[in-house]
Amino acid sequence: MNLLNLLFLLSIFTVVLVYAVGKLRYAGLFGMIAYAMQLIVLIGLWDKMPLAASFSFSVLDNVVHWEMNGLGWFFAIITVGAALFTSMYTVGDWGETQKDLRLQHVSLAVNVLAMLILLSSGDFLSLFIGWELVSWAKSAFTQARRHLKATVFVI
Repeated sequence: MNLLNLLFLLSIFTVVLVYAVGKLRYAGLFGMIAYAMQLIVLIGLWDKMPLAASFSFSVLDNVVHWEMNGLGWFFAIITVGAALFTSMYTVGDWGETQKDLRLQHVSLAVNVLAMLILLSSGDFLSLFIGWELVSWAKSAFTQARRHLKATVFVI
């Protein structure tokens, strides 16, 4: 297992973790620790690029694979760093005033996972898969917020 596989596994673990502890008061702290671990793995990738993931699959004789290069690494640092600062913000006073942050934590973790898949795409099909996952994560977050606001309005 290489560092890119570890990064994907940590990102999946972050989604599961923030879903499990999302209703707790300090869920942002768990997310912050998970994003810090992802950032450490990304920094460890610096001198090993381009690095290909060890898993791939084939669709209609096209091999779908993922690999991290310098440009993808740069934007992955920005993405995970922004998620780290966002989860830090939810640990503070603003997060304590919110009733339920599970939706925000889970959608942030899913968005980071989708962005990592997008940024480490090795071909056009994996780029499309990552692109669609990012758009689905964004639309799920906005639709859930609209549904929540509509429910509050009706009540």
